[in-house]
Amino acid sequence: MRTSLFTRLTLSFVFIVLMVIAASAGGFILSQAAGRSLTAFRQAGSEQERVRELQNGWSSIVDNINNLLITRSYTTYQNQLDTSVQSFTEQLQDLVAQPPGVSEVGRFNNQPLVNEIDGIYAQFNQAITEFNSYIQQGRWGSATTQHQTFISPLQPQMQEKLAQLNQNIQNEVALSADQVERTRSATLIAWGALILAAIALSMVILFLSRRDLIQPLTRLSVEVRQITAAKSAATEQAPLVQLSQSAELRAYEHRADEVGELTRAIILMTDWLRESYGSLERRVNERTQELERRTQQVQAASQVARDITTRRELADLLNFTVNLVRERFGFYHAGVFLVDERREYAHLRAATGEAGAQMLSQGHKLGVGETGLVGYVTHTGHPRIALDVGQDAVHFRNPLLPETRSEAALPLRIGNEVIGALDIQSQQEAAFDEEDLTILQVIADQLATAIYNARLLDELQENLGEMERFYGTYRQQAWSAWAATGGVLGYQFDGINLTPIESKTAEQTGAESARYSSSVPVSIPLQVGGQVIGNLELTPEQGELPSDQVFLLTNLASRIGQILESARLFEEAQSRAGREQTINRLTANVTRSLDTDVVLQAAASELGQIPSVIEASIVLTTGKDAGDRS
Repeated sequence: MRTSLFTRLTLSFVFIVLMVIAASAGGFILSQAAGRSLTAFRQAGSEQERVRELQNGWSSIVDNINNLLITRSYTTYQNQLDTSVQSFTEQLQDLVAQPPGVSEVGRFNNQPLVNEIDGIYAQFNQAITEFNSYIQQGRWGSATTQHQTFISPLQPQMQEKLAQLNQNIQNEVALSADQVERTRSATLIAWGALILAAIALSMVILFLSRRDLIQPLTRLSVEVRQITAAKSAATEQAPLVQLSQSAELRAYEHRADEVGELTRAIILMTDWLRESYGSLERRVNERTQELERRTQQVQAASQVARDITTRRELADLLNFTVNLVRERFGFYHAGVFLVDERREYAHLRAATGEAGAQMLSQGHKLGVGETGLVGYVTHTGHPRIALDVGQDAVHFRNPLLPETRSEAALPLRIGNEVIGALDIQSQQEAAFDEEDLTILQVIADQLATAIYNARLLDELQENLGEMERFYGTYRQQAWSAWAATGGVLGYQFDGINLTPIESKTAEQTGAESARYSSSVPVSIPLQVGGQVIGNLELTPEQGELPSDQVFLLTNLASRIGQILESARLFEEAQSRAGREQTINRLTANVTRSLDTDVVLQAAASELGQIPSVIEASIVLTTGKDAGDRS
């Protein structure tokens, strides 16, 4: 039986090899023919693309010439015309050097047509040279005449020749496509014959092997699929027991061929599966539970890290973090310690529960590098775990947290600097492992970054407040100095005349109000950055101004204040620029000579030219004169 099965398989293999060799030889011959046809077709497409590019280039030249004559915009279209002419010249040179065509016959037939195109383009080059010369000289009428007389007649000739050349290439493309189609048809016929032969051979092989190979393997396959398909109400291992005791398997077990060996191997496999299934299932369940726990921890850590970034106030951030860590991870206690500026103590800044509140009220702190896991972490910058606090010598026993059995402390780092520690305590022994430490360290790093950002925000707000106060004082002083110059403080318009106001007394205000005894005057402050620099005063003809007009005038007063501030800043800038120009001019005039006497004369002369100076002198003082004067 073994020999018969082996012989049949060998003969089948030999027949298959012969079919493969025949198919390969036929496929190679046909593929060579198809390759040659496809190469010719692709070359025809490439040649057609060359002619199309030449047509597009000529169209671009014609469009640029027309646009140039219509718009007469030399700077806009001349560069485009030069570029299109240069591109067309290069393409035509390439076409002259190698005429388009798929075959030698096609290229030979297209050679005279290419020469005609080259001749037409030579005439165009002579005409376009004079055309460009007229345009550069601004002689648009001569350029138009040149275009109508010499360039326009060449355009239909060039388009006709290019179209004829394109048609020749299209004819070759059509021939190449027809050749490819004929080759494809021949290939399909040959492969169809080979497929029919392969099907016939396969039917013969299948018929000969069905009883001794295919049918037994099919039955064995059905029996094996029962491992996953069978269901038992008693136990999950029942399908394996049923499979190893199946009558189909026992029927093939005593065969001396490969089918018998496969049957015995399947029976051994099912016995081994039945024995190892229980332990494997327990390990899978344990791993699944562990994976679920890790997934929950990662999700909790992600939520903690996301929620931390929404807090801005430092105290609120710390309290929110410790409570969220305790709630999401189910820990006994959580706290945040921050190191002081002298790096002597780590002070408790946030903690959970009543014990945490009591420690905060007592100002709980731990020595850096001296007390507990927090002291170790803030000193070394490395996380630390106490799986059993009773056996850990570093652990600090806190009487307010008597149920602590394990503890983990993680550093809060900003770069290489440790700014504090996240302390977490559990009521279970060995509650932390390396993976827990990794997840908690991610939270600690996020918290450290949030603390750093909160501190930066506080500093930024403080600096911004100082800058606003400083600038407000400076602005107030600047407006006070401007008002002290004795100039015009404002203007008053009474409906007829515009009168400058140098100072406004109470008598003037009363006189103005007396003119409209039945009116209620409105005074709207002019503000810049919250500071009042003046007032916008209006007196209606009678009664009060409507609320919508008051709202409009308020917005107008705000904009007037901003405009006045901009004008004042502009005047300051002009004054500063004038002083700089005066200094630069005096310095330049004084430094024109290296002679001391000339320098002194120039300095005195230039200083006397300052508008507010009526007399200027410059004197050099020796050491003796300086002593006498002192």
